[in-house]
Amino acid sequence: MNKIAKKMFAPDTISPLRMLVVLLSMIFFAELSIMVVLGMFKPISEWVANLLDAFILTALLFPALYYWIFRPMTQLIEKHEQAEAELLEIRDLLEHITETREHELQAAKSAADLMSAEIERLRNRNVG
Repeated sequence: MNKIAKKMFAPDTISPLRMLVVLLSMIFFAELSIMVVLGMFKPISEWVANLLDAFILTALLFPALYYWIFRPMTQLIEKHEQAEAELLEIRDLLEHITETREHELQAAKSAADLMSAEIERLRNRNVG
C-alpha cells in the first residue's frame, strides 16, 4: 500500500458508526444527568425547567461535541487536503515525466525515420 492509502485507512480514522454511537451516548447521558439534577430541586415551572434543561444540555454537550466530533472531523479534513496536495504534486511530476518522455520518443522516431530514409536512399543508389 502506498503512503496516501496508509494514511486514509489508518486505525485512527473516524467511522460514521463510531461517531453516531458517541453522539447518541453523549446526548443520552447528558440528558439523563440533567433530569436527575433537575428532579432534586423543588418543583419549578415547566418553562424554567425547559430553559435550564436546554442551557445545561448545551453547556455539557459543547465540549464533548467539540472533542469527539468537530475536532476529529477537522483533522480528517486536514488529512484529506494534505493528501489532495500530495496527489496534485504527483500529478504534476507525472505530467512532466510524460512530456519529457514524449519529446524523447518523438526525437527517437525522427532519428529512426531519417535512418530509414538514408538506408532506403543507399539501397536505391546501390541497386541503380
